Amino acid sequence: MLYDMVRRTIKKPLHILGLDLVRRNDANSKPDEIPLLDDPLEALCYEKAGERVAFMCPLENVIDIRGHGYVPGKWHPFVETLREYNADQCSSYKDSLLKAYYDTHQPKNAADAYPGFEDAPASFRDWPPHRYRLLPWSANTPEDVDERVRYWTHRDNEEHGFPDLTFSSDGNKSHGPVSTRKGQMEFERLTSIFESIKSKGYDTNLGYPHFRILKRRGEYVLNPVRGKHRTAAAAALGFEKIPALYYRPSIVDISMVKYWPQVRRGVWSQEQAKSYFRHLFRFDSLDWARKRNLLAGQ
Repeated sequence: MLYDMVRRTIKKPLHILGLDLVRRNDANSKPDEIPLLDDPLEALCYEKAGERVAFMCPLENVIDIRGHGYVPGKWHPFVETLREYNADQCSSYKDSLLKAYYDTHQPKNAADAYPGFEDAPASFRDWPPHRYRLLPWSANTPEDVDERVRYWTHRDNEEHGFPDLTFSSDGNKSHGPVSTRKGQMEFERLTSIFESIKSKGYDTNLGYPHFRILKRRGEYVLNPVRGKHRTAAAAALGFEKIPALYYRPSIVDISMVKYWPQVRRGVWSQEQAKSYFRHLFRFDSLDWARKRNLLAGQ
């Protein structure tokens, strides 16, 4: 919390100078500096003891914050676009499943941005769609979410050769509507990473994806925070596990729901927060996509 307050205070002047504030031992740490464990829960114990370790992340347990899964039997727009691409069923953004997704999933507000979830806070219906990222366990404010989404969208656009794209005019990667050029950028970004991993293998020198564990009773899922494109590419190539790091906080446990920041602030009620948490464990993303004609070959 203190770190975030200090970071918010000094990051704007740094951005003006073209710099960004990062923690040590982040995604760019070299693989020989970080021990790699096979068991995510063993790695979690080391992480909670203050030791930075990597772990082999089982993709069958990965669910994003919209409830999309990464393995066969589940559905994710990035993964399915790459499977379609790999099968030579699309060659460009204009005939891709990614475009169909952006054209189909165009939420009108933040509540609408959660596929298949009907119990979001009432305030979300008055907020723009990208504020769906204000999750019950988040310590951010709505203004923080706005700033971060705009900042990282701009960074992505610059990094991938489209510096003139804007958040307000061209959209963001999570949902439609997006401009044709923004969609093309995301398609090229996905396929470029896919081709790199396909030809060279999964190279941790380029960084690690970051995840956090969402836990209830004896079950857990792994929620991707950074490296979503790499995770999708690896899943589309049939990887069962990928090397990964935990993102702090490394674990969100539903038994602590009444202490979650947005619950304490009254943004989410306890029942809404628990309902959303359960939704991530049981949402049928494949059925959601099927009903919207978003399966490859439909």
